Amino acid sequence: MNTGGVTPIAPSALRSREYAAIRDEKGNISEVDLVGPRALELHEIPGIIERFRHSAKLAKEAGFDGVELHAANGYL
Repeated sequence: MNTGGVTPIAPSALRSREYAAIRDEKGNISEVDLVGPRALELHEIPGIIERFRHSAKLAKEAGFDGVELHAANGYL
């Protein structure tokens, strides 16, 4: 799956049992396993909260009236 070489972070290192649908250059679709995440460490939580806070602040400054957080499939 396309993560740019970055391992996803999740509350635990459990991989989702779902699959990603990937389309190749010819338009063919195939299912691939999702990348297994690494477990979030406690010392990382304040930094993640700060990044969400900063992103919401930037959205407000840009004129948005709301922010929706999407954290499905066990990933942050």
